Amino acid sequence: MFDPSSILSCILTFLSTILFFLVTGIQAQAKILPRDEVNALQEIAKELGKEDWNFDLNPCDGDPSWNTNVQDPSSQYNNSVVCDCSYPASVCHVVEISMKGQDLAGVLPPSLAKLPNIKIIDLSFNYLNGTIPPQWASTKLEFISATANRLTGSIPTFLGNITSLLYVILENNMFFGAVPAELGKLKNLTSLVLSANNLTGKLPEELNSLTNLIELRLSSNNFSGKIPNLGNCTKLQKLEIQGSGLEGPIPESLSFLRNLTELRIFDLSGEGSRFPNLSRLTRMNKLMLRSCNITGSIPGYISQMFSLRHLDLSFNNLNGGIPDLSELNLEKMYLTGNSLDNSFPTWITGNLVVDLSYNNFSKNTVPRVCGESLNLFRSYSSGNNSDLGKCLSTRPCLKDYYSVHINCGGPLVTIGNKTYEADEDSGGPAKFVPSSDHWGYSSTGSMWSANDSVANYIETNASVLTMNGYELYTKARHTLLSLTYYGRCLANGKYTVTLHFAEIVFRDKQSYKSLGRRVFDVYVQGVNVLKNFDIKIEAGGVDKEVYKTLKGILVTNKTLEIRFQYAGKGTTAVPIRGVYGPLISAISMVAGMYILHIF
Repeated sequence: MFDPSSILSCILTFLSTILFFLVTGIQAQAKILPRDEVNALQEIAKELGKEDWNFDLNPCDGDPSWNTNVQDPSSQYNNSVVCDCSYPASVCHVVEISMKGQDLAGVLPPSLAKLPNIKIIDLSFNYLNGTIPPQWASTKLEFISATANRLTGSIPTFLGNITSLLYVILENNMFFGAVPAELGKLKNLTSLVLSANNLTGKLPEELNSLTNLIELRLSSNNFSGKIPNLGNCTKLQKLEIQGSGLEGPIPESLSFLRNLTELRIFDLSGEGSRFPNLSRLTRMNKLMLRSCNITGSIPGYISQMFSLRHLDLSFNNLNGGIPDLSELNLEKMYLTGNSLDNSFPTWITGNLVVDLSYNNFSKNTVPRVCGESLNLFRSYSSGNNSDLGKCLSTRPCLKDYYSVHINCGGPLVTIGNKTYEADEDSGGPAKFVPSSDHWGYSSTGSMWSANDSVANYIETNASVLTMNGYELYTKARHTLLSLTYYGRCLANGKYTVTLHFAEIVFRDKQSYKSLGRRVFDVYVQGVNVLKNFDIKIEAGGVDKEVYKTLKGILVTNKTLEIRFQYAGKGTTAVPIRGVYGPLISAISMVAGMYILHIF
C-alpha cells in the first residue's frame, strides 16, 4: 500500500544529504587563517608602514589588497601574501610576503617571526630603514630579499643559524662591518648577494664551505685583502666581484669552478698576475676580467668556450694578438686599454660589437672605417700622438683652435658668451664619433645583467630644471664603461677645462628611486683628476649643477683628452636594473687665462 509518510521520509533524507554535501563543500572551500596570524599581519603592516591591507577580508582569499595581479613580468612592483591552505580542516598559514616597489618607509618587521610557517620575505625596492631584526633568528626562512632600501648596521651573525636559508639578497643598502664567518654554516644556501653596501674587512674563508652556492655577488664594497679560496663552491654559476676593494692576483682556485657561466672580476688592486687558467670553464657565457692587472697574452683556449657571448678584458696589460674566436657566437668583445700589438684580426666582422680602443696594433692592418659597432679610437701604434684613428685621416687640421665647448648629449645652445656645440649622436656600446674637425668622442660599454634596451647613451632630465643655464643640463651623455671626449687641432699651450655635471636620472624623495649612487673616475690627459666622483654628493642633491674647473692642462700635440670611466663602484639596481656609469652634461676647453662665468 502506498505510504505517504515513507515518501516524505525519503524526500527529507534526500534533502538532508544534499544540504550536508553543500555545507561540507562550503566548509571545504573556506580558507581559515588562525587569529594569531591575522594579528601578526596587523603588526607587520604597522612595522612596514603598509596601510592598504583590508583586514575585513580574508588575506588568503585573493582580494586585490592582498594580492595584486601584475601583468608586466619585468615590473619591480609586487604585492602579494601567499597562504598554504593544504592543512586539515582548511586551516591556512602564511608562507610568503612580497611587498616590492612600494616605497614602504618603515622597518624590517620583527613580527614576521610570529608567522610560524613563513618561508619567503621579499621587501625589495622600498624605503625601509633600521637593521635585520633579531626576532628573525627563530624563523625557518628560506628566502630573504631586501634589495634597494636604507638598511644599515652589520650583517648579523644569527643569520648563520637559520640553516633553512637558500637565498640572502641584501644588495643596495648601507650595511657596514665585516661579512660574518657564521654565514659559512648555511650549507643549503644557493644565492648570496651583498653588492653595493659599505662592507669592510677580509672576506671569511668560511665562504668556501657554501658548497651549494650557485650565485655570489660582492661588488661595490670596501673589502680588504685577497679574494678567498672558493674552490669547494663547485656549483657556482655566477661570481661577481667588481669594485670590491679586494686585491689581486686572481686565485687559481677559480679553475675548479667548472659550472661557471658568468664571471665578473673588476678593479683589483695590488699584485698583478698572468691570465688565470680558466681552460676547464667551458660553460662560460659572460667573462669579464677588467682592470685586474693581468699581463701576458690572451690564451687560445678561449676559442673553445663555445657558449661565450660576452668577453671583456679591458684595462689590463695584455699584449700580443687576439686568438681566432670566429667559431664562437660572440656578441660583444671589449679589449679596451691594453697593449695588444699584432695585426688587426681579420676574422672580426660587422655582426660583432667590438671595442679595441687604446691599443698598439700595426697601423697598416687597422681598417679605415669607424663603424657603428667597431671602436678603433687610438687602436694602433703611431709616432704621431695626435693620430686618433684612421677615419680622421681625411680630415687634417686646417687651423688651430683655442677653445672647444660641447653640450654633451644635447643641442646647440648659447650660455652667456659661449656657444656649446651640439652633440646629439645616439651613441652605442662601441662607437668612435669624430663629430667635427676639432672634437669628437669614443664610447665603450654595455650592460651585462639587464636588457640592453634600457641602455640610454643620452639621458634626459626627469623633472623641470630651475638652475641658471639649465639648457646645459637637460640632457647628458652616459656610458656604461668608458667615455672619452677629445679636442683636436688645438693650439699647443695650457688650457682650462671645465666639466659640468648634474644628476638628472636619480630622484630626491622618499623612494627607492633616490637610493642610487653613481660613482666614476675622471682622467684628463691620462691623469686621474677625480676619483670616486659622485655627482649627487658633490652637487648637494639631484637636479643641481656642479662643475669642476681644472687649470693648467698642458697640450703639446694639439690634442686634449678627457676620459670618464666606471670602476665598479656605486649601485646598479635603481631606479631600474642597469642604471650606472659616468654622466657628463657639458665640457669646455679654453686656452690661456680662465674667465669665471657663474651660471
